Amino acid sequence: MYSVLETMAEERIGSGEKEAELCFSFASFLRCRKAYTFRTYTDGIFRALHILGVTKDSVVAVSALAPYTYYAILKKIGCKVVFADVEEENGLPGSEEILRSGAEFFILYDSAASIAAFYNRDTTFYQKTEYSGVKILEDVTESVGSYIDKSDLYAGSFGDVVLCAMEDNSVVSSAGGCVLGVKDVAGLSESDEEDGSFLSSYTRLTDLNASLALIQLQNIELDSEKRRSILSAYISNFKSSGSRRFGISSTEYTSNGSRFPVFMGSKPDDFILFAKKKGVPLVKTFENSIIAHLDAKYYQELPKSASYYSRTVSFPIYPFLRAQDIDIISRTIGALP
Repeated sequence: MYSVLETMAEERIGSGEKEAELCFSFASFLRCRKAYTFRTYTDGIFRALHILGVTKDSVVAVSALAPYTYYAILKKIGCKVVFADVEEENGLPGSEEILRSGAEFFILYDSAASIAAFYNRDTTFYQKTEYSGVKILEDVTESVGSYIDKSDLYAGSFGDVVLCAMEDNSVVSSAGGCVLGVKDVAGLSESDEEDGSFLSSYTRLTDLNASLALIQLQNIELDSEKRRSILSAYISNFKSSGSRRFGISSTEYTSNGSRFPVFMGSKPDDFILFAKKKGVPLVKTFENSIIAHLDAKYYQELPKSASYYSRTVSFPIYPFLRAQDIDIISRTIGALP
């Protein structure tokens, strides 16, 4: 909280030292060469696609379970969009699916419960999903801080550029905006990339907002520990035979997601009403995804995505949840059909 008070006391409300510090801290955390902040998530998406070199003539692959915002922006650019179905193991598109798509670019949107890794039964280790021949925008809004134990696989390790929204309900929040990390630059001149001259003071986060994000980034390990404790309580009560966890369920995966997604064996509407009566804010995980806005014909072309869209629900995992809240949610999870 000191960073916020210091910023207000010194009247550094515009973009300045704290914004620069946030850029440096995020670049270090995500292991990127450079990072930039934006006041809106859509500005960050546009810039990330521009850096990758996406134009109206490009072919871009994206999971139909990614947020609809991506599809709207891609259509505005005018490029061809190819929808990729997902793998059962992690709920993300597999390498063969992206290869078949013929895309030049791929938007990898990590879920709250997975990153692009899979378990190799031959080596008995988790392995990186190799998306050969495409440039990748990885969005870690829901996964930032997640990783596979004893490996170099972590949220942010798969993209050429890495984007993280910092909205009110994000894992790291600045009360709006996002941060963009650049690893492999393509599309900006070296001078632009070095000094960020493509950004104006009206585009970058203010120091006040940056201070909010800095506090949470500095405490991300502590918050992650709290989330893991809550997740452990949820899992210990998960006894359903008809439902299963969505995403990577291995104990080798350390999740920092703010949601616990569950794929139900039947339509979830009745259970959502049941949870609501118990005071549990249960929501459909992919209600704002691309597939929610597509014609029904795509349900046949994307069977796994369609199934996850219609039957996956999420329980909240917030570090500030009270013990009684965790208990109520845990018992509700225990009642899953």
